[in-house]
Parts: sequence; C-alpha cells; structure tokens
Amino acid sequence: MNSNLFIIYLIVHIVADFYLQSEKLAIKKKDNFWYLLLHCLYYAIISIMVIIPFWTKAIFFHTIGLIFSHLIIDIIKYFVSKRLKKSKIENKKLSWIFICDQIAHIVSIIIIVILYSNNNADIYEWMLLWNQGSISNDILRYALITVLIFKPTNICFREVFLHIKPENKEEEKEKNNIGQLIGNLERLLILILLSLNQFTAIGLVFTAKSITRYDKITKEKEFAEYYLLGTLYSVIATLLLYIFIIGVTEVKVS
Repeated sequence: MNSNLFIIYLIVHIVADFYLQSEKLAIKKKDNFWYLLLHCLYYAIISIMVIIPFWTKAIFFHTIGLIFSHLIIDIIKYFVSKRLKKSKIENKKLSWIFICDQIAHIVSIIIIVILYSNNNADIYEWMLLWNQGSISNDILRYALITVLIFKPTNICFREVFLHIKPENKEEEKEKNNIGQLIGNLERLLILILLSLNQFTAIGLVFTAKSITRYDKITKEKEFAEYYLLGTLYSVIATLLLYIFIIGVTEVKVS
C-alpha cells in the first residue's frame, strides 16, 4: 500500500473534518442538509489544494473518489442521526455514531489508497511549479501525528465522555478553552519528549499539571475523577499515536 499517499489523505481528512470545520457548522450540519453539503464542498476544496504539490492524473481521480466517499458517509450519518434523535437516544449511545463515522472515513481512505497502489508507484517526489523535489516519509508522519494530537483528540474526548462530564458552572466555556489549550501543550510536550527518547521526563508533565489543580482535586471528588480520566486519556492517546504512526510506519508497508 502507498504509505505516503495514505498519510497525505489522512492529513486531508483531519484538516478538513476538524480544523476547518467551525463549531457552528458542525452543529448546523446535523439538522440542516444544506450545511452538510457546504461542509463537503469545503472538504473538496481542501482535498484538491493539499494534493496540488503531488499532482498527477491518477492522484486527482482517486482524490475525487475520496471526496465522494466522504460525501456518502456523511449523508448516511446525517439520516442515521436524525432517526436516532427522534428516538431520544442517550448521549452515551450517540457517541458511537461519531466513532463509527470516523472509522468509516478511515476505511474508505484505505480502500482508495489500495486501488491507487495497484496501478501506480509510491509517491517519493512532489511536483510544484514544475520543479521536482524529494518528499520525506518522516516529515509526513510527524505532520500527521501533530495534527492528530490537538483538536481531533479534544473532540474525541468530548464526544466519547460527554455523558460523564461534571455539571457545568459559571464561565465553563472559558475554563474549557484553557483546559483544551493545556491539554494540547501537554500532548505536544509528550510528543517532543518521546521523539528525544526522554521517557522518564514525561512524569514531570503530570506533576506540574497536578500541582495547579491540587486544591480542587482534593475537595471535589467528581472533578478529580474527570480530571484523572482526561489526563490518562491525553497520555494514552499520544503514546498510541506515536507507536502506530512513528513506530509502526517506520517499516514501509509493501
């Protein structure tokens, strides 16, 4: 399988489906079909823009396939969500829709890359402004893990553990923003330490983070449990992404 193209398509999906999709659009497309089509239009534009440096006729047509597969999966998700909402299903069960949706997108990417790989060579060079240059698989892998550990990781945690989140309080939105920023920096620091093989130094990250919340952790059991869950999730997510993206993909998939 073409490992470079697989990583490029994953980056396309993450950027278009997470970073360039506002909270407002994400909410509205759940109830309004036209907003869903607008999201898919953004996805198509980003997909074409990202593959420009690697432009070939084969990659273009397979990217069109990627865009249409994303559209079909999102349409299926739209109607399934509509039906489940009418049944007043619990948030805990609704989170599975998000998980299945992302799995379906990844599977579709794998299928498209396999179809490309059957008739085309792997991507080792990029073409931009008629100049050829080498493309590093290491750069692509670190780019992929970097875009994954920020917004996608935050959204996954929110969607999966929404049903056990403590009661909202005043200024919750501002606190959540700060919490997400701290989590992002925490995962980035862990990634840097892993890259430098400084595994023992990762423990210092938790120590510094716990000191700032010590008073609230000792007084509010519900917050302490949710805080511990978020911290463990953040660490495990970064470690697993590092192992599978940086570790496993170092061996080129044939």
